[in-house]
Amino acid sequence: MLDDKQYWIERHKADKDKIASVGSRKYSETANYYIYKILKERYKLVLDMLELPDEKTALDAGCGIGLFSDFLHENGFKVTAADISQTGLDRIKTQSIAKICSPISEIIGDDKSFDVVHSFDVLYHILDDGEWKRSLDNICRLSGKYVILHERFFKTKPIISSAHLNARTHSQTTKVMNDNGFHEIISFPTHMIALRMLTFRISQYFPETFYKIDKYLLNRLENKKIRKFGSHFIKVFERN
Repeated sequence: MLDDKQYWIERHKADKDKIASVGSRKYSETANYYIYKILKERYKLVLDMLELPDEKTALDAGCGIGLFSDFLHENGFKVTAADISQTGLDRIKTQSIAKICSPISEIIGDDKSFDVVHSFDVLYHILDDGEWKRSLDNICRLSGKYVILHERFFKTKPIISSAHLNARTHSQTTKVMNDNGFHEIISFPTHMIALRMLTFRISQYFPETFYKIDKYLLNRLENKKIRKFGSHFIKVFERN
């Protein structure tokens, strides 16, 4: 089995200062930019739905180069960023963002330390099933109210996958969350066609066009039961 921790440490060193260090290496920086642009726009809509205190706190678990650490900071959170890569953490320049170099399963902190624990497109990079569960358990332990995840949330486990990926099903994730006293309250699509298997390799050449198509579909068809057809989702779990 691939050493996933070492893989990401070395990848951050190799792709330093590039969005590709956390995005797709097959995409240009421009294409990666648009994938994250629509994700941030959708995430802002989700955050506006939540009941949070004025002085809200967030843990960005598996922060990478801090794209969402900065985003959460800009949206009024006191942020702690955690990642196994010191290279990634060093790219975060906002002085008020606290940094922890640690695997998610080993992040130390008091129970319910944060209003939000955020982990976007990270957990399926943890290859060992035991560590994946320990990581999700720790995320839950550290959250006082919300855990917010982003990924594809498959109904069935993919038969074919890259060596650095181990995607679990939505039901597997939900069971661990439920066992920790959390229930899903929001499922919000972030992409429609840009990241699907049949369009992924095409969209990289026309990233702005696909961004506009996805944005149109997501915004205009939001109330026409289109949500279930999204390819990727932000899911918010609330502590019972």
